[in-house]
Amino acid sequence: MEINRPFPAGSADIRKFHSDDYVKFLSSVSPESLADPSHNRHLKRFNVGEDCPVFDGLFGFCQASAGGSIGAAVKLNRGDADIAVNWAGGLHHAKKSEASGFCYVNDIVLGILELLKVHRRVLYVDIDVHHGDGVEEAFYTTDRVMTVSFHKFGDFFPGTGHIKDTGAGQGKNYALNIPLNDGMDDEGFRSLFRPIIQKVMEVYQPDAVVLQCGADSLSGDRLGCFNLSVRGHADCLHFLRSFNVPLMVLGGGGYTIRNVARCWCYETAVAVGVEPDNKLPYNEYYEYFGPDYTLHIEPPNMENLNAPKDMERIRNILLEQLSKLPNAPSVPFQTTPSTTEAEEDMDRRPKHRIWDGEDYGSDHDEDEKLRPRSLNIDGHTVAKDEMRSHWLSELPIAEVWTLVETLERNSKLEAMLLALTSTKIRPFIPYPVENFLHTCPTNLKFSLNAPPNSLRSFPVAAKSKQTHLSNPHNKTQDNGIPIEDLKFIAKFKSRYNYIRVLEVSRKADHPLAGSRLLLLDAPGNIHSISFRFKLLTDTYFDVFATLPPILPPGPVAVLGFGAGSAARLILELYPDVAVHGWELDPSVIAVGREYFGLEKLEKQHRIGFLFILEMH
Repeated sequence: MEINRPFPAGSADIRKFHSDDYVKFLSSVSPESLADPSHNRHLKRFNVGEDCPVFDGLFGFCQASAGGSIGAAVKLNRGDADIAVNWAGGLHHAKKSEASGFCYVNDIVLGILELLKVHRRVLYVDIDVHHGDGVEEAFYTTDRVMTVSFHKFGDFFPGTGHIKDTGAGQGKNYALNIPLNDGMDDEGFRSLFRPIIQKVMEVYQPDAVVLQCGADSLSGDRLGCFNLSVRGHADCLHFLRSFNVPLMVLGGGGYTIRNVARCWCYETAVAVGVEPDNKLPYNEYYEYFGPDYTLHIEPPNMENLNAPKDMERIRNILLEQLSKLPNAPSVPFQTTPSTTEAEEDMDRRPKHRIWDGEDYGSDHDEDEKLRPRSLNIDGHTVAKDEMRSHWLSELPIAEVWTLVETLERNSKLEAMLLALTSTKIRPFIPYPVENFLHTCPTNLKFSLNAPPNSLRSFPVAAKSKQTHLSNPHNKTQDNGIPIEDLKFIAKFKSRYNYIRVLEVSRKADHPLAGSRLLLLDAPGNIHSISFRFKLLTDTYFDVFATLPPILPPGPVAVLGFGAGSAARLILELYPDVAVHGWELDPSVIAVGREYFGLEKLEKQHRIGFLFILEMH
């Protein structure tokens, strides 16, 4: 299981379903603005105020919920995941220009619209105790989305979802409603859910499935009136998972909070295929789950008002409706539409974060405690196989010394800028990491606790060419970081780079155990670059890394952020200065500040940001 942070949905993303006026209103309204008489008309028009009150951070909440479902859809579209979960989603009542039932933005519709860019048919299944009216309404006239809702019907919000409501126009018979009465238990729910969904999967053959797991259908909910156990509720997810179709799992209603937590915890376990211990581990919320302190609780004895003959009648009506459907509808794609980015765009990231993005857990038991960010970075950029030779070794010696003399005549800072921006020399090709480590003093390789004089061992003279001879596709011939010891923390995208933040497990048998890594690569140019020639995936990335959190006292050199060969050249010429590197991409700088504490090192210059640590 991976934990990802998609970027919050922007206004343009939300307007793909919701009207411009409604989105503009949501983005501008606040508790303070309610005193303005002009807002009264808008409150009534958009149904905001009673069931859907105005609160501080309203639009940010909507962006987070919608962004999670859109990001989940992108993961499925790209094949990055088989199951994507957004428990903050599932707000199924929101309409195009109207809030409803505690729902302001319909993240489900936005997620399905994203799925439809790649998938011809999407099945939506809703097991919230309330009818999924907003989603049904959005797709009522199309056959590309089939909606199936199991819900309490009658004198109950929202009052829709009659069994005869089956769609219209091209969407006729592609809306299924299963109206139920109070007291629905596990056995009765299963007797309807499984045969109906089995038939839907056979007839409709969806390319992707969205499951809304509203937990207000659980026994004991403050607003719901069903009698489902956590296991009975999760059986729906277990059954849909068995079809091996891309699956998006969303939250929804739920008003007895401790049971919502129980339910979605267990359903997360079902999604990943594990059976958790029924006994809850001790945590800061432990007392909320008394007196049982267990994951599962037994539903009370409650009369089931759903008579067997009524359920059989409902089942027969719906199976007959499904039998009327023609072959699975198809839409020819001339080209696959572009998909929304799944990762957060740092160029557009709001100043006040919805998530702070730090201290994600690790897959390793000892790594579960929160750890402070490391402030020291050790970077080595590695090149493609065909670029393994240092560019200086290919320059005529006269050009090398001309460059050296030019740098010598400038101040240290100007020399650095000149080295990084010179048009007289060919583009910087990073020096091979293996060669770099071979020439480094031992105490500089990983602790970097090197006295200034020890850096003088780097001559500018051309070195003999060395290459790494192992097959880049053979994962057993190198001594890098095993993929199982790496954990993704965050993913971002800017105009210039794909940005990934990882952590190395403290259990790893590697000098960088406990480190934090940053991976960079240009969009559209995912090329073969490795960290110490260790394949992290089937592709490689440029890498810089933090050192292990515990550092020896004394001066620390920080190397190679974004311009590894340039930083190394400066070190050779000016060994009393440790260059961390330079960077022009503001998104990389922002990630560096947030995850690596680079504000401690950075100095602004007219061409961008330099990261310099003076050696004493």
